[in-house]
Amino acid sequence: MYKYILVLLILSYKISAQSTIDRVTINGRDAWSSLRSVEKVGEHFYVGGYSGDQSVEDNVIVSKLNASGQILWMYEEQTQGQVATYDVTSFPNNKIVVASTRVPDYRNLELTFDQLDENGNLMNSTSIFTNDSTDYEGLRAEYSADFGYVATARTVRNISLNDCTVPMIVKFADNFTSSSFVELNTLLDYGCFEIYDVRYFSDEEILVTASVHQDSTDLKLFSFTLDQELNWETTINYGAFSRIRFIEKDASGDLILAGFSENEREEYLTFFEKRNGDGTLITNSLIQHGDTLSILSDGYLREDGKVALLYNVYNDNLDFRMRYSIFNENMELFKTENLPLTAPGVYEEGNDILYTMDNQVAIVGQYSMEPDYNPNGLFLLAKADVVSSLIDGHDSGSPKITIYPNPLRDKVSIDCKCAGTYSVEVFNSIGSKLYTSASNFGLATIEDWNFTAGTYYIRISNDDFTYTKKVVAQ
Repeated sequence: MYKYILVLLILSYKISAQSTIDRVTINGRDAWSSLRSVEKVGEHFYVGGYSGDQSVEDNVIVSKLNASGQILWMYEEQTQGQVATYDVTSFPNNKIVVASTRVPDYRNLELTFDQLDENGNLMNSTSIFTNDSTDYEGLRAEYSADFGYVATARTVRNISLNDCTVPMIVKFADNFTSSSFVELNTLLDYGCFEIYDVRYFSDEEILVTASVHQDSTDLKLFSFTLDQELNWETTINYGAFSRIRFIEKDASGDLILAGFSENEREEYLTFFEKRNGDGTLITNSLIQHGDTLSILSDGYLREDGKVALLYNVYNDNLDFRMRYSIFNENMELFKTENLPLTAPGVYEEGNDILYTMDNQVAIVGQYSMEPDYNPNGLFLLAKADVVSSLIDGHDSGSPKITIYPNPLRDKVSIDCKCAGTYSVEVFNSIGSKLYTSASNFGLATIEDWNFTAGTYYIRISNDDFTYTKKVVAQ
C-alpha cells in the first residue's frame, strides 16, 4: 500500500483571462480512497467520501469548505468494517445528511444515515440493518421541499440460488427522528434483475433501470408508484454493458437520459434519449468515441436546456483523465474540454458533478500517483461553466475557407485563403481529436479518409483565427 495525502483541489476560473488555483492538503490514510458526492449550500461546499487503511477498515469523510477552498471542518468516523459513502445532501437549518453503505460484520450490507450540524457535529444516526439473506446497497439521496429527504437503494435477495435485486425507497421526517421504507417487490413479477439505479421523482413516479445480467444488451427502464403499481416499462438496446448515468426531466416534463454501452468492437458509446411521460421514445442519438475508453460518469441538465456530461477517459497510454462536454437540445456536441489534471502524470477519475447555479460546476473524485491505480488523493474541482467551443461555423476573424465535399467519403479538401501556416484538426462528435496536421497557404487535403460514418468537426486555425466546420462522413 502507498501512504497518501488527501488533497482537495479547487480550480476557480473566471470569465476573464485571470484565474486562481488554490490547493488544500490534509493528512489521509493509506488505502483505497474516494470522494463520491459534492453539495453546495450558499457559499460553502460539502464533500463526502471514504478512505481505508491496511486492515480494511474504512472511514466516513465529510468536509466543509468555503468559496476559497479553505477547509472549515472535517468530520471523520472510523467504522468497524468497510464503508462506501454515496451521497451528501443538504437538509433544513444548515444541516447535512451523509448516506453510506457499510459492512460492519464483513458479510452483510446495511444503510446508515448520519445527520451533522453546521459545525460538523454528529446529531443523529440511523441504520437499516440486514439479516442473513438480505443486503442493502445505497444508490441516491436528496432533499426537496416538495417531498422531504428521500434515499433510494437496492435490496439484494437470494431467490432460487439467484441474486435478485428489489428497489427500495427510504423517507425521513424533517426532524430526522423517524423514518420509513418501502421495497418495490412488484419488480420480481417481471423477472430477476440487477438494478443499477433508482430515481425518485414523486410517490407516483419512481424510475428503475436494470438488466437481467451485467453484460446483457437489453437495459430495462421501469416506472413504478410507491403503491407497487407499474406505470410503464420499456427496453433500451444499444449494446452490451449498457448503463444509464444521467436521467432528469426537462421543463416540459419529458425524460432526458444518457448512458453508455459497448459495441461489437469493444468500444464504448454514449446514447442520448428523450422520452415522454409514458416512456415513449421521442428522439435519440448515438455518439461514438475515438478514445479507447470514454465512460460516462455523471451529468446535469442546465437551465438553458443543454445537458452537461462528465466522462472518465482511459487510453492505451494509461492516461486517466476527465472530460467535460455540453450538448445542445438536439443532442449535438456544443462544447467540450479535457479538464486539467491535479498534477502531471496522475491517474484521475471523477464521480459526481454539480451545477451550483452561479455559472459554476463542481466535480469530486480521486487520483493516483501510481500506475496500478491505488487512489492516493482526493480532489474537488470548481470552475466556471465555460469550455472551448466546437460550434459549427465558429469564426473569429478567419479568412475565406472552403471545406468540401460535404458529405464526404474517401477524402476532404480544405481551401484556405490565409497567409502562412495553419493547422488542421479533426474531432469526432464527442470532442476527441482524431487527426492533426500543418499546412501552408492554399489547398490542403486529408487523403484516405478512414473514419467511420458519422458527424465530425474540422478545425482550421493559426495565431490569428479559428474556424470550425461540421462535416458528415458516409
